[in-house]
Amino acid sequence: MDPLGFIDGSSLYRAYFVPGGVDPEGLKACVSKCDVNSFLIVRNELVSVHIHNRVNYYWIWHNITFALELNAPSTKADCVIKNYRFGTISTKGKVQHTDPKWTNDGPGDDPTWWDGAAWRAAVLYVPIKPTPARPPVFTQVKPKWFTPQDATFYDSPGRTTRPLRLADLPVAYTYTFKTEVEDKATGAVVASINNWTAQWTAKKVAAGVQVTNVGNSTGTPSHP
Repeated sequence: MDPLGFIDGSSLYRAYFVPGGVDPEGLKACVSKCDVNSFLIVRNELVSVHIHNRVNYYWIWHNITFALELNAPSTKADCVIKNYRFGTISTKGKVQHTDPKWTNDGPGDDPTWWDGAAWRAAVLYVPIKPTPARPPVFTQVKPKWFTPQDATFYDSPGRTTRPLRLADLPVAYTYTFKTEVEDKATGAVVASINNWTAQWTAKKVAAGVQVTNVGNSTGTPSHP
């Protein structure tokens, strides 16, 4: 029995230690090791590739380039990068796919792009110009840590393995994203780019297909 009447609460195991930033036994500080100096989107570009080979096909997506810089002595091993999305894809005025709330945006329904040791996603797709006899070939530009503190990585929202056909149009792609850098040890978000967008429409016109860039904001960087 606590002689002071449970002045500090009734549970020995309750997580009172969290706000103080110490471990459960109170013996050491849980200090974030992932220290971000800057985190920005430096490019958000709409890409449209057309091939005419019996049928008109179109690949349409945004190419995104991120730049991340850590403060030494932090290194890439101290950090995790994750991405989330919400939005809709509509074809002929009907919703074909929707994520009405923040949804994991990574391989295998996992939001993780960088896990502290390896890249799981964050690839850029660069098209090589097609010819009437050959569909476009896509070169993959892989993410890279240039130093233990400096990385460039990518995203290509909107790109799929199957191109759009004229019969699919009109199409509206409207997505909003947030990309977060977490401290690997504590799981705390130490930097983020919130509400960056990739939004476009495509419709048939007399000259072929009109692709309109509705919104490609670079979001709002945040360093808590």
